[in-house]
This record gives sequence, C-alpha cells and structure tokens, in this order.
Amino acid sequence: MKPPPRPHMLSRVSALLAAALAFGACVTSSQAEVSYPAYARPILARTLLAQNGWTVSVSRADVAFGPLYLCAAQSGSATLCETAVGEILRVQRVDALAGEQPLGAVRGLEGPIRSAGYDMGITWFDTQTSATPAAAAPDGHSVVVEGVATRGADTVPFRLVVDAVPQFQGQRAVPTTKASGVVTSGDARLDVTFDVTRWLASVDFDEALARPERPAVLDATSTAHATMLVAIKALAPPKLTWGP
Repeated sequence: MKPPPRPHMLSRVSALLAAALAFGACVTSSQAEVSYPAYARPILARTLLAQNGWTVSVSRADVAFGPLYLCAAQSGSATLCETAVGEILRVQRVDALAGEQPLGAVRGLEGPIRSAGYDMGITWFDTQTSATPAAAAPDGHSVVVEGVATRGADTVPFRLVVDAVPQFQGQRAVPTTKASGVVTSGDARLDVTFDVTRWLASVDFDEALARPERPAVLDATSTAHATMLVAIKALAPPKLTWGP
C-alpha cells in the first residue's frame, strides 16, 4: 500500500472493490463506503519531570499528524497492504497543550482494521523527489516543543524539533503499527491519542545545558531528537481507538 499521488479515496475504494471481485480478495463487495470523523486527543502536562532530575515547563507543543492509512491486514506495510481500507489524506497540526481537536474525516470501507501506517507531516510519496514537509507541519517539522528546563540553579530555555522522515521513497514514516477496530457504519469515530508527556519525559536536558545558544536548539543533530523518535515510534506511539 503506497501513499497515493492523488487526494481522493473514493476512486481507491472503487478499485479495491473491483479487485476483490476479480481476484477473491479479503474485502467483499458487500462492504459499504463510509466516512467518519477523527479527533486528536493530546496528553501533555504543562510541567513535567524529565530524565536526570530535570523539570520541564512547556510553553509550546505542536505535533503534525497524517496522512494516515488503515489496513485490514495484520501489517500495514506497503508489501502486505496494497490498498487502504481507510485513509485521512490531510496533514493536521495538533496543539498538544489544547484539548480534543479534529483531525479530519476517515474515508474508507466498513469492516475490521488490524494495522495502520502514517506520516507525521513529512511525506515522501512516489511523486516527490525527496521527503517534503506539508504546509501544516509546524515550522516544517513533525514536532516542535518550546519551554524551559530547570534543575536546581540551572535554567535552560530550549527549542526541541523532531523530524519523523520516511526512510525510503513511497514509504511512510511509520510503515506499520498495530491497530484494532471494526467500523460498521458512518456513525463511528476515531480517536488518536498523543502522549507527549511520555515523549518529553524520556529526554535528558543535560544536552541543552551544554549548548551555548539560548534558547538551546535540540534538532536532528541532537541525542534528544533520537530519544524523542524512539518514544514517538516505540515507547508511546499514537494510539488509535474506534468507538461509536
């Protein structure tokens, strides 16, 4: 399942149904097309404890999410899921210091969802020559966090930016992650939870203290960037939950 070069799901749904009829695929012709809302549910304490005794006060936290692709197979990787059964093709900027926010509409088919793949505001479609930030990506990044880290007498204003970049052309930043849901009608909704508190709690701000500039900039050259990517992709990835 490669990200499509065009922004319309309905043509892909029609193609999926045609393929199912022609080749006996696991998707049946009785599956109806649906559209239902998705919402971001960020979790972020304005003040939190990070690694090595640092207390972090957050003044800005923006997260880019999308596009999102949902798959009926156990793996959402491009080789095992050639066609999405649900998609959000837009990229949405989420203010992690705010409450619930709309992510857009999921367009797809009724039925089970067992895996997902997604980008975080930076895509590398087959039609793109390189990884490209979407207009909605905060300052061209997947995540931007600004604030102040304090430990004893040390106080460090910082700017932490994270880039979740697809490894290869035609791939997503997160090629596959487990998901579990069943969509039976357009009355469904999808909640995507971002535990930004856990992401930041994994960072050691000793690195920020050692940097000469203020605010200290923690970018792709920093250990904090690598730590955040591990937290985002493995430790506390976005959680997808379906409900009525």
